[in-house]
Amino acid sequence: MGDDLGMNWVKNVFTDDLENLLLDYQKALSSRITFLSEFRFKREDGKFRWILMKGVPRFSNAGIFMGFIGSCADITEQKEIQDKVEKINIELAELNTAKDKFFSIISHDLRSPLGGLKEILHMMATEYDSFEENEIKELIGEAAASAKNTYSLMENLLEWSFVQTGKIPYNPECLNLRTIINGLESIYTQNMKNKQINFKIEVEPEISVFADVKMTETILRNLISNAIKFTYPNGTISVSSEVDNDSVVIKVKDTGIGMEPEIISKLFRVGESHLALGTAKETGSGLGLILCKELVEKQKGRIWVESEKDKGTTFLFNLPAGN
Repeated sequence: MGDDLGMNWVKNVFTDDLENLLLDYQKALSSRITFLSEFRFKREDGKFRWILMKGVPRFSNAGIFMGFIGSCADITEQKEIQDKVEKINIELAELNTAKDKFFSIISHDLRSPLGGLKEILHMMATEYDSFEENEIKELIGEAAASAKNTYSLMENLLEWSFVQTGKIPYNPECLNLRTIINGLESIYTQNMKNKQINFKIEVEPEISVFADVKMTETILRNLISNAIKFTYPNGTISVSSEVDNDSVVIKVKDTGIGMEPEIISKLFRVGESHLALGTAKETGSGLGLILCKELVEKQKGRIWVESEKDKGTTFLFNLPAGN
């Protein structure tokens, strides 16, 4: 007990908290003022607990400083509750941002293509006889493109909402990567023909990943679609892979418009995504890349991007390697 009556008790203060505690104490000692300090302290059983120490200066009748009268209270439970509240507040803020983004997409990005489709169909319904055959074909093509974009956006919205509510199932299995990419290539054949884009698959036939097939298809679908949008006519898009220890890194590379660093920093953040027109004035919501990030992370991977203005972009993500 004699050892602890001096300052030897500080040896049981958590190392990271000791400096601030001593600063509080020295300031109060030199100024003869009341002090409060929070720190972690090791109990006799070796466990650290949060302590709130209060020291009140004591003076004699003659006004001479006699030291401090102190008290210590265990505030571990309060700190744990405070941490939980802060975590909940952060989650609520993120959910509010996600909700705002969701309604923004519905009110603007979804409304726009639907409005265009509505106008085209109205013109065809009311003025059909006044159009030449080539004009009718052109209007039908515009309507088909608008319907396709709307459907793609709806798919992303639904999948993203399922991710947010935890309702999307995760069923990983050993998948052949090249088979998945071959299946997706046919979806975008016409889009790439329209822009005369050369599509290369540089994935070895034996490469496999341990992943959810629907999630992986959604990730690749969005990245390939994004590459087509921002690649110039006669450009090239390639999908390649490489094994890195226990994971497979998949790369979707284009020869498109590229991005500056400040744009890259906003790509995967809800509410801060950068929206840009494609090389053929294609529009988008920015939701696809956010969905990709969440689906990659749900499969224990990560996604990142390498890009340079006017020199193309490469999106990279990794997934666990298959057996």
